[in-house]
Parts: sequence; structure tokens; C-alpha cells
Amino acid sequence: MKIDKYSTEEWLTLIERYYDALTTPQEEELLKKFLAAPEADAPCFDEIKATLAYFAVSKQTHKKKRATTRLLTRSVAAAAAIIIAIASVWQTNSDQDICVAYINGRIVTDEAIVMQQMHSAMALISQTTSENSIEKQLSEMFNITDTQEE
Repeated sequence: MKIDKYSTEEWLTLIERYYDALTTPQEEELLKKFLAAPEADAPCFDEIKATLAYFAVSKQTHKKKRATTRLLTRSVAAAAAIIIAIASVWQTNSDQDICVAYINGRIVTDEAIVMQQMHSAMALISQTTSENSIEKQLSEMFNITDTQEE
């Protein structure tokens, strides 16, 4: 179908059919091509041009909103999946308490040995005698003599 084959009256009839929703997709495409052509510069076609332009802009705006919504939805889903994965790994690893100590340059992971070494170290630290006092150790470290005024 060629655009120049129709008269103005036939185009107006086709436009009326478009408003009544009686046109085929092929007729709508032909109407769009005609309205973009210089033959449709008459004021009687301004209303249909505005209508089709409105629908075209609305369609583009709706597509952009849907694309933004899809991107946002996918981003939220990806973030949730990452958080769930990290939480799962953390949860499985936190159930395993591991005792580790370096004793004489070796790594020891046996819980009984590590706990025994810790208790013996704590016992040594808690022993405070006059020979093993912090003040005496500091005095010896800094060569301070104990002079008391009489």
C-alpha cells in the first residue's frame, strides 16, 4: 500500500476507524508512515499526530521505568543472595571452635593440651611473692635501688 494512493478523505476515514479501534496493524503502520510524511502537514491531521505522539512517548517512558525496576529488583536479589551466602559460610564456620597454641615453636591444636598450657601460664602469673612482684621486676629492669628514708 502506497501513501500517495489515498485521498485526504480516505485518510480521515482511516483515522476515524483508528479511533474506533477498527484498524488492522498494517493499516496503523501505514497511518504512522503517512503522518510522518510531508503530505500530512494539513491542520486536519494535527489531532491524530498528537495522539500517536503521546502514545509513543508514553510507551518509551513506560519501557524506561520497567527497565529501571528490573535492574533494581535484580540488584536487590543479588545483594540478598550474597548476604545469605556470607551468613551461611559464617554460621558453618562459627560452630567449630578451634584451640590453637604455639608451644616451643610448634602449632598445637589439641584442646586438652592447649587448655592445660593456658591454666599453667595463668597459675604462674597469679603467683605473687616478694621475690616475684611487679615492683621488684621493674626495679631490676631499670636498675633502681630501693632506698628508704629513715
